[in-house]
This record gives sequence, C-alpha cells and structure tokens, in this order.
Amino acid sequence: TPARLTRVGVFTYHKPDGSVWKEFRPDTEVFKPESLSTYGGRPLTVGHQLQAVDASSWNGVAVGDVRDDARRDGELVVATVQVSDAKTVSKIDTKELIELTCGYKCKLELTPGQYNGEHYDAIQRNIQLNHVALLPDKRGRIGNDVRLLLDENLDTYVECSLAPEMAN
Repeated sequence: TPARLTRVGVFTYHKPDGSVWKEFRPDTEVFKPESLSTYGGRPLTVGHQLQAVDASSWNGVAVGDVRDDARRDGELVVATVQVSDAKTVSKIDTKELIELTCGYKCKLELTPGQYNGEHYDAIQRNIQLNHVALLPDKRGRIGNDVRLLLDENLDTYVECSLAPEMAN
C-alpha cells in the first residue's frame, strides 16, 4: 500500500515536566540519500515502540514492513508498506488504525531558529529510521496527511487508511 510516512517541518514534543520542545527536520536531512536508504525493510508496528526495534524484538512487534522505495514527494517521504498481519488489516478496515508515524534516531543540533514562521529549539540531523508505527486517528504527531493511501488515484485520503503515532 502506498503511504506518506513523514515530512519536513517543525515537530512538537512534550518533556516530562509538561513543557514543549520543538525540533526542525529540514529537507536537506529528511531527503538525504543516507536517511532514505534506512527505510527499506524496517518494521511496521502497531503503536510506537519505547525501545528501538531490533532482531531480538522484531517478531514480537512487527505486523509488516516498509519496502525499499522511499522517496521524496514534495515535503513528504513516501514509500510502500506491506501489512502482513490479519488482525492489523482488520483494524485498518474498521478505521481503528489510520495514521502513521516514524520512530527513528537522529543527532540533535541545539540551534534554535524559525521555519515558515514557527520557532524551533533544535535541528534533527542524520535521521535513521527504526520503525513506522500505525496509530488511531488524530494520534500522529505530524498530522493526518501522513497515512496510507488506499484509493486507486493515490491522492485522496481515505478514512479507512492506516496511520501510526509519532514518537521518537
């Protein structure tokens, strides 16, 4: 299934004390070939994983995977995802899971600034995907345009499409 996985822009995070922290993901980092090359074969999970998904945890959390075709589409990273778990497919069909979010590691450059008029506290560099998570509607950090595309035109958002929550 074609999917919009992540985007360029400012992402909002909440610290344990409740304060807000914003990180900028510039196009030069999001679409860097070294970053896009980390998408192929990464696991598709239900919800974010608190620990990185690796060989020891893969079987317990993966419900599918991301194919090796990640590429730029405007401000978005798009790729094909394969859902291989029947229970997850059912949750997608019933609209229980409709958004996507990426779990990744990166290096933070503690340089504040502004992007499109929005303040940020740090810049994400050397982004390396770990997993893509499926989430319920309105649970993704970066909005509902990051989701599976299930119509044949591949340009209309369908309510019964997949999407995971966002947590890094």
